[in-house]
Amino acid sequence: METSADVKKVIGLLKGKKKLIAMLAPSFVVDFKYPDTIILLKQMGFDKVSELTFGARIINKYYHEIIKKNPDTMFISTACPVVAMMVKSQYPQYAGNLMPVVSPMAATARILDKNYPNHDIVFIAPCPAKKEEAKIYGKLIDAVITYKELKQLIEYAQENKMIKPKKVKSHLFDRFYADYTKIYPISGGLSKTLHKRDILKENEVIVLEGPAEMQKLFSSKIPKHIRFLDVLFCKGGCIGGPGVNSQEPIEARRAKVLSYLELAKHEKMGKRRGMIKDTEGVEFNTPKKYIGNKCFTECERDF
Repeated sequence: METSADVKKVIGLLKGKKKLIAMLAPSFVVDFKYPDTIILLKQMGFDKVSELTFGARIINKYYHEIIKKNPDTMFISTACPVVAMMVKSQYPQYAGNLMPVVSPMAATARILDKNYPNHDIVFIAPCPAKKEEAKIYGKLIDAVITYKELKQLIEYAQENKMIKPKKVKSHLFDRFYADYTKIYPISGGLSKTLHKRDILKENEVIVLEGPAEMQKLFSSKIPKHIRFLDVLFCKGGCIGGPGVNSQEPIEARRAKVLSYLELAKHEKMGKRRGMIKDTEGVEFNTPKKYIGNKCFTECERDF
């Protein structure tokens, strides 16, 4: 069967001697079943399977503090690399408004790298743009594959008997974990989980999805009272990413993520829960070559 270069790279990593962490975006439930996918990845050879939810929780804390300390500044979310690149190239007048905080992918990878320095990291995403974003962070993330490529990897593993029918210790995600940020891949998910009540009024936030809406807003003068733009490039959010297999309507995909969130509310986190102490010494500011770190220096780790 045909496999992409990145899938071949992951196959090589699985056959290598280093332990591997599979880092999953929470939108995976659009294409794959929970918790079956966790079990399958471990039977395939991944030592640990982690989700981006704790990384999202941490960057929310930075967003919250930066917005609070800069009441006269309008900020644009940078969870989506396409949005950040598009603003810098097509709307440079707003480049200084980009939030100087890394994406959930980079935040989670930095936390995992600090706590599991002897593991390699493979990110599994709904968006091929994450491959380019990963390059910004050097050797932090060893490989990125989309959900379409994960399907290729699973088929290859099945055909080549790489899936060992071993019993895994747990069908749940390994550390580091949160639950409520599972809606991050849905349009508006970031601002909904930001706990913004004490820093932003509802009419100060605009949720955008898709290049047409971006062009319409950025090509005009953004109203002065707007303080935060929660922007994702794909229609519906990351659940509409080009790396997704599903052909279902966006609403059906959205329903799967919301159902997954409800299921997670009834699970015990236990030792899987991500703790603030697990992030000590980890930086969450963006590299200056990607986005300038204006405002980040004013942000203190007082949470």
